Amino acid sequence: MEYKRSMIVYDLDSLVGVNQSESESSMGTSTSTSIVNQSIYIYVTSRFREAAIEASCTDKRQKNERWAIAVVRDPFLLKKFTTDVDFTFTNEQIEQDEEEHRRSTITLVCVKCRDLYVESDNKMGSCNYHDGFVYDNLARDLKKYKPSRAIEELNREEFISYTNPKKKEEIEKGKTRFKYICCYATVQVGAGFNGCKKGKHGFGNSRKKNFAGQILDKQMIDKWETACDENPEYNQQYADLFDSRKNI
Repeated sequence: MEYKRSMIVYDLDSLVGVNQSESESSMGTSTSTSIVNQSIYIYVTSRFREAAIEASCTDKRQKNERWAIAVVRDPFLLKKFTTDVDFTFTNEQIEQDEEEHRRSTITLVCVKCRDLYVESDNKMGSCNYHDGFVYDNLARDLKKYKPSRAIEELNREEFISYTNPKKKEEIEKGKTRFKYICCYATVQVGAGFNGCKKGKHGFGNSRKKNFAGQILDKQMIDKWETACDENPEYNQQYADLFDSRKNI
């Protein structure tokens, strides 16, 4: 007996499988994903691409229907399969795909470490930064500075020492006076913003930047440095340091 309708169900996670491997490099840990059973995958995708309903124009009772269902749970396999068989996406899926593309292609700049990154690769430990304010270790009042202001001051003094050699020796003595409260490291011009903490890139809504995120505006920098300046733990640490200097 010949059936006019037939259906087959493919469990792609079991039949095909996905292999993931991690590798370490100077850029961090990267993950690569690949199909395990390539020959079965090609066979299944070809069946879906060739799927058709054969109908006779004269007698609808002669219509032959061959149905196929694919069950997929792995996100990588699902995306690859739906793309390879030209599956029709919903508007929501199209928006999700565009968002994923944006996250993996648009370059952003991190306000904390000033390095470039893409959101899809933004993992814990990829950002190295200081999260505390700066203070003048040689000042009686241990004057507080925002990091950008301290660097501006050091650059200004460098220019003065160049234009006025008589002040060079005095300025040289104070080049290492600015310290980060978070780890007591010395602020140095040209040393970058790599610091004592490791985490993820970005701060607040810093993802919303002009020019594909490659330019930091002063408002975003000020917002980050203000958060560092108001850190309760470091302000207590700063107060304790100030108290310890009173009797010196």
